[in-house]
Amino acid sequence: MRRENLTKEDIIQFSQDACKWVKEFARPTKKTKTGKIEQEGLYQRTDVTPYMHVFAFHIPLFMQELLQQNLCLQWFTTSGIEKKNHEHVRLFFGGTTMGGGTEQTAAYQINSFENRQIYFRINKTPTSYSEKVLTAFDKINE
Repeated sequence: MRRENLTKEDIIQFSQDACKWVKEFARPTKKTKTGKIEQEGLYQRTDVTPYMHVFAFHIPLFMQELLQQNLCLQWFTTSGIEKKNHEHVRLFFGGTTMGGGTEQTAAYQINSFENRQIYFRINKTPTSYSEKVLTAFDKINE
């Protein structure tokens, strides 16, 4: 799948392999009527993550759409979204109260923080200042 020039057959094979992988991941334990385990299960269906679902059931559709438009999934990335999510988690849960010190929601707090950052950046607000100490002598000589 690391190639840029995929065929329809490659995408179909990827889809089948990905679905098989998710089904194998969520394979239930099979028992006989006497209770003897015939096949040990791995995980529960509820353990399938949203990423796994998208990987198996949506990415192949995206790949087909992109193939029709002579594009490649490899050209796209979600690293910006992942980075933003990381920053939000770090910002919100990095505080000492972990969101328990206010009645505002986490989303509201995060958006307020980002809005302040954008405001300061647009208005070129300095991020630091240098302390200037004035003495009485300096004031007299001016």
